[in-house]
Amino acid sequence: MCIRDRLSPEFRKVLLRDSTKSKYRKLLKRCDAKTAKRLILDFPPEFAEELSRDRPDRDELLSFLKHDPDSVAAVMQHRALAIPESWTLGQVADEIRARLAEIDKIDTLSVVDHASRVTGYLRVRDLLVHPPEARVADVLRRDIVTVSAETDREDVLELARSKHLRSLAVVDAQGRLVGSVTPSELAEIERLEAREDMLRMGGVSPESTMFDTPTQIVRKRAPWLLIGLVGALLAAVVIGGFEESLTQAAILASFIPVVMATAGTVGIQASTVSIQALSNDQHDHHPIAARLWREGIGSLLNGIIVGLATALVIAILGPILGIDRPAQLAATAFFSLLIVILMIGIIGAATPIVLDALGLDPSV
Repeated sequence: MCIRDRLSPEFRKVLLRDSTKSKYRKLLKRCDAKTAKRLILDFPPEFAEELSRDRPDRDELLSFLKHDPDSVAAVMQHRALAIPESWTLGQVADEIRARLAEIDKIDTLSVVDHASRVTGYLRVRDLLVHPPEARVADVLRRDIVTVSAETDREDVLELARSKHLRSLAVVDAQGRLVGSVTPSELAEIERLEAREDMLRMGGVSPESTMFDTPTQIVRKRAPWLLIGLVGALLAAVVIGGFEESLTQAAILASFIPVVMATAGTVGIQASTVSIQALSNDQHDHHPIAARLWREGIGSLLNGIIVGLATALVIAILGPILGIDRPAQLAATAFFSLLIVILMIGIIGAATPIVLDALGLDPSV
């Protein structure tokens, strides 16, 4: 979601103040097209329309507001190099030279027919290896990958990764070229998706912003807190089952937060690496069993290191603080941390993989 769809009424009032409008109007007038597009998408439509009135590309900027914020149409380049298939390569080269001031970088040249439908593409090297009099229709590449303007931007990013594409043509329902997705847009999509994953992993709705009202904060965060409460209650039930042991050695209770905090950190570390592998499609090239085996060995070694460090601290401070049976307490802490780190490391690595297999968002 873009910020423009979830701005609170209070923030809208701030944006619509004359001093604020003047500030952002000057900023929009000076900035480049890429920055202007990002600002336009982050403002309410009525605010964006007023601020962009001094820009020559106003109509193009405002066209981004007409699409679903999660679709590729909201981030694509509306200006794309479209080459008629009836041209010769010499005509294409002449056209590129004439438009050098408008062209930033060329990845691919989309080829269209008389109805503006995409039929293929050319690479820059094709202009060099074929004679200038060769017709575009005779040398174009037919294995072009296109996406609909309403395709979800995350699906476009996954498609580009899976097929190792640097750019894609965007078409309408009739197959006509309406824009393109270049490496710059793919990087922007990746940034937006990473932001959403970061919020989800932090137990926050991706739609949350710093401008949320108190009721919006409750609606977007309370469900996550309640889910966390279920886990905490389960932990309390487990701890309650050892009431007799804790009564006999009350000092053990003081190490429960240490074990739980360490387990949480280990789980987040393991799951974050798994999610990163899933998002980059690295898991397809590494068997799950081998991945979990490596995670298990690494967790075992980490458990030994953390457990020994904790046991050493207890062994040194136990006699000083007058702790009863410090050697037994040190051994208990060592084995507790070792077992917990080993178990949670494997569970943390496996959980995102299982969620992905079930068709759920692993970052949750």
